[in-house]
Amino acid sequence: MNSNPATTCSASLIRSFGLAILVGVCFPLSTTADETAGLLFENSIRPVLVGTCFRCHGDSKVSGMLRVDSREALLKGGESGAAIVPGKPEESLLIKAIQRRGDASAMPPEIEKALRPDQVAAFEAWINAGAHWPEKSRKFERARHWAFEPVRDIEPPTVQGSAWAKTSIDTFILAKQEGAGFHPSPPADKLTLIRRATFDLTGLPPTPDEVEAFQKDVSLEAFEKLVDRLLESPQYGQRWGRHWLDVVRYADTAGETADFPVPLAWRYRNYVIDSFNADKPYDQFLREQIAGDVLANQGPSDRYAEQVTATGYLAISRRFGFDSENYHHLTIQDTIDTLGQSVLGLSLGCARCHDHKFDALSMNDYYALYGIFDSSRYAFPGSEQKQKLRSMVPLVPPSESLPKWREFDQRVGAVAASLEQQKQAVPAAVLRSLNDVDGDFEMQAAAAGGSNGVLVPPWLYGGKIAVTTAAQSPYKNFYARGKVGASISAGSGKYRIAQSLYPRRSISNCGALHINLDFRVAASDASATGSHRFWIGSRHIAPAIALLISSDIVSLQIGDVTDHIAAVKANEWQNLQLDINLSDRSVSGSVGIPGSLSRFASKSLSPNWSGLIDFFVLDSTDESD
Repeated sequence: MNSNPATTCSASLIRSFGLAILVGVCFPLSTTADETAGLLFENSIRPVLVGTCFRCHGDSKVSGMLRVDSREALLKGGESGAAIVPGKPEESLLIKAIQRRGDASAMPPEIEKALRPDQVAAFEAWINAGAHWPEKSRKFERARHWAFEPVRDIEPPTVQGSAWAKTSIDTFILAKQEGAGFHPSPPADKLTLIRRATFDLTGLPPTPDEVEAFQKDVSLEAFEKLVDRLLESPQYGQRWGRHWLDVVRYADTAGETADFPVPLAWRYRNYVIDSFNADKPYDQFLREQIAGDVLANQGPSDRYAEQVTATGYLAISRRFGFDSENYHHLTIQDTIDTLGQSVLGLSLGCARCHDHKFDALSMNDYYALYGIFDSSRYAFPGSEQKQKLRSMVPLVPPSESLPKWREFDQRVGAVAASLEQQKQAVPAAVLRSLNDVDGDFEMQAAAAGGSNGVLVPPWLYGGKIAVTTAAQSPYKNFYARGKVGASISAGSGKYRIAQSLYPRRSISNCGALHINLDFRVAASDASATGSHRFWIGSRHIAPAIALLISSDIVSLQIGDVTDHIAAVKANEWQNLQLDINLSDRSVSGSVGIPGSLSRFASKSLSPNWSGLIDFFVLDSTDESD
C-alpha cells in the first residue's frame, strides 16, 4: 500500500481535513500555465468585466471611448490611454481605477459598488501574469431581461388533460399544475360563477333577480351573455377605470404638502370611466392622454372637449402645494415618472441624473422626453399657497374660445371699473385661458416661499429679470387687472424674455393681429451702447417686424431698413400699439403717452418673413446696455 504515495497522502488528508481533499482531487494533478491563466480569467476576471464594467464600457454605451470586451480593446484603451500594461499592474490605469486612487477616475464610480479587495487582487495577478485572454472565451453579453425581448410565438406545451383547456393560455396553466402534481378544481356552480364575474367586473354583488335569471338560463351562451351584460354596465368603467386612475396618481385635490381641492379634476376622472365603458382601443386611450390637445385640433370639433380633457393625465402633475412655479422641473419629473411607470413599467426617473443602471435608458432619452414636456403648458388649478383657479385649458377650439375670452376680458374690465368707482375690492387675479399670452403671469410675483418674482414657463427667459409690482404700467389697456410686470435693472447685461404663441397665427386663421406693449426705459448710462428690442414673427425663420427701444427713441426695423418712428422721454411710461395685417403683410401703429402719440402709417413687413407668427421676444441688442 505504501508504494502509492498519492494514495497515502490523500488518506491522511481526508482524516485531517474532511471534505477539503474532495475538492482537490477533482482537478488534474498538473495543469499548464495557459489552463491556470484561463481559470483565473473565467472565474475571477470575466465575471467582473461582464457584470460591473460592460454596462458602461462595451454594450450600447462606451464611456470614455473604452471597451472592456477584448484584450485588444483594453490594450488600446480609451481617452485616458491604455487600460492595461501586461506584466505591470502598477502602471495599468485599470488597476488605479479599481483601487480608487486619486490619480485616476474611480471605477465603478459608486462607492457602494467598489470591488472587494480579493477582486482587486485577482486583477493585479491577472495583469502581472500577462493579462491572458482565452481564445475560446464566450462573447460578452449583458443579462437580458424578458421585458426587452421581441414578442414571439410560443408553442403551447403538451398536457395530459387537454380536454380541460379551453384556450391556449389554459394549457400553460395546466402544464404547471401537472408538473407540480396538481389537478384543476371542478367547474364552479352557476351561483359561484355569477358572483365571481359580477364582483370582478363591477365591484358589486349580483342582485337576487340577476342570480335567478342566470340560473334559469340553460343555453351554452349563458355565461357569455352574463359577461357581455356586465361589460356594458356603467359600473364596469367605474370599477376598472379606478385602477388606471390609481396608476396615474389621480386625486380630487392637489396633494403634495397640502390638500387644496381641484374642482375640475372630475372631468379627467369621467373621461377615464367613459373610455373604459366605450371599450376604447388602448393605443387611442394612450394617445389622447399624452397628445389629446394636438389630436383635438386635427379632428372633428364634436370630440374636441373629450380629447383635450384626456390630457388631464399630464395636467395633474402640477401638484405642488407651495412654489409650484419655481418647482416646474419637478412637475416635468412627475410627468415623466408617471409616463414610465404607467405605460412602460419602467422607472424613468433614475435616468434624470445618470444612465439607467439596469434598464435600456440613458440620460439622453430622459432629457429628450423632458424637452417635449417642457414645451407644454400646464394648467394651474390653485394651490394651498396661491388659492386661485388661474390658467385653464378651453374645451372649445381656438376659433370659438378666443372671441369668448375677449368678451370675458371686456366684461371683467367693466365690472372692475365699476367696483373701483364704488371703492369696492377687486380680485387681484382673474381666470385666464391656458393658451393666453398672460397665462398665470400675475401669479408669478414674489411671495412668501413662492417664486421670488422670477419668470417661469411658459415664459422663456435669460439674464437678470424680476417680476415686480413696480414694473406694472399705470395704463389700463387690454388686461385691466394687471398688477405686476417684468423689470430689468440697469447694467444687468444681456437678457431675453420670450414666449411661443398658441395658436400660431397665419392668414388661414387670423386676418389681423393687435399688439400692446407698455414700457419705461431709464436714462442711459454714458457707457451704454445697446438698446432693447421687441420682435414678433416666426421663431425659426425671421421676424415679421422688430422695434428698437432706447431711453430717447423708438425705431422700426423691417428687414435691413431701420426708421425712427417716435421720440420718447426717459423714466416715463410709454404705450406701444401695433396693428399687423396678415392679409396684405403690413403694419401700422403708435407710440407715446395719452394725448401725445406718434403714429406711423402702413409699412410692409419683412420680405424674409414666412407669413407665420408663432413667437415674440423682448431682448437686448448689446451686452453693455
